[in-house]
Amino acid sequence: MKRREITIARQAQIDIENISQYTFEKWGSAQVDKYISKLSETIIAIAKEPEIGKQFNQFRFQIMNSHLIFYFFNSEKVVVARVVHKRSNWQAILETL
Repeated sequence: MKRREITIARQAQIDIENISQYTFEKWGSAQVDKYISKLSETIIAIAKEPEIGKQFNQFRFQIMNSHLIFYFFNSEKVVVARVVHKRSNWQAILETL
């Protein structure tokens, strides 16, 4: 199974930075390392098999703990568009893309 190239959109990078900062403030650096590692593993799994995510409009999403990873893909790459908390108004967030 071919792993597609991974691109993290700028807004998704900001999302990940915000998640890291919140996690650090709430639980410390060790938990940041664990959570970001799990997030990275999930994104790599998506790149290997992007069809695993559920479809929502033009995106697919994969649940990872408390977050939803929204992405789209083609035969060459996976683009992670946003990483949002599952309790957020993610439908409204996606409308801005």
